[in-house]
Amino acid sequence: MLAAATHPFLGLHDPDLIAIGGLGAFIATIILAVVATRQAGASLAANVAVREAARAQLQPLVFGRLRSPDEATSFTYRISNQGTGPALDIEHGIIIDGGVEISSPRVRSLRVEENHRITIQIPADAHIVSSFARFSNVFGERFEIVNPADRNIAATLRRLTGA
Repeated sequence: MLAAATHPFLGLHDPDLIAIGGLGAFIATIILAVVATRQAGASLAANVAVREAARAQLQPLVFGRLRSPDEATSFTYRISNQGTGPALDIEHGIIIDGGVEISSPRVRSLRVEENHRITIQIPADAHIVSSFARFSNVFGERFEIVNPADRNIAATLRRLTGA
């Protein structure tokens, strides 16, 4: 059996130096893990900030603009995307007395500043309260804008789903 060599530095033997090297590697691994965890957290925070900036630049705003009646049972309104990003899967229509919704066929998408003119049939004695539009942005978030017929009342925007 070979005897462990003694090194001139502090009189340590080979097994002592191996143990010290192992302890050093363990401590270095812990330090690197802590640094990596902090970097991952900073990276996630940066990703959230970038996503929020993109969300702000790609936010559609779809409004229904009411027009005057064409006839006693026909009404025309216009939906338009006045936001900064495309609107997807747009549900739209008008709300009459008692909160009853009269919907038109869905529109698959509206580009920025694109609009559609819609004519809808309404009951002869109906009073139109507002128009509505429900739509999604490219992130899958769903919103609703209700635009009252009374132009003195502001439209309301509400998030229906999403982060």
